[in-house]
Amino acid sequence: MTQEDLKEFKRYNDQLYQLITSATQSYLLARTLSDVNENECSLDIKFIMYHEHLYIKNTVIDLYKILSNNKNERYNIFKYLNKIELNKKYFNITIEQIKAWKENIERHQSKATIITNLRSKYYAHIDSDHSEYLKIARDVISWDDYENIFCDLQDFYIESNLILYREITGFKVSIAVEYFKSILTTFQNKL
Repeated sequence: MTQEDLKEFKRYNDQLYQLITSATQSYLLARTLSDVNENECSLDIKFIMYHEHLYIKNTVIDLYKILSNNKNERYNIFKYLNKIELNKKYFNITIEQIKAWKENIERHQSKATIITNLRSKYYAHIDSDHSEYLKIARDVISWDDYENIFCDLQDFYIESNLILYREITGFKVSIAVEYFKSILTTFQNKL
């Protein structure tokens, strides 16, 4: 693998990270606003619903980019997994590990189809009736569904990066794990 290949791989990795982070943040903001809305806070409900809609829209669009197995989406997770598979010898990753990652992501395909439909039917166009789209989005995919997807995406990203960067940099994962454990212990002791 050339230096240029490594740079491209890092760019791809960074873009996927940005999409996962953006989708996660939008989801968390939408979920928070939903909780405020359900508790009938004294704030302007239309304002809350409008912003909840915007964050759900961002979540759906970013998840579509990540989970769609579409050749037009440049940075989807399946292209990333294929890049890893093509370079598995370089990264010292087994085909079984790659297969396990793919299966873990593919188990969300029914929800990915719903996300694709939401994105294509409601969010790819600007419309003024956001309250109707928000109701539809809440009805077809639950908060738990989003959380399951995010947990698996984040687990994949962390696990794959620990392995990939270990190979690129010679970074010792066991040293990092011990370091983070010591930070966590220190933090817990301060509580």
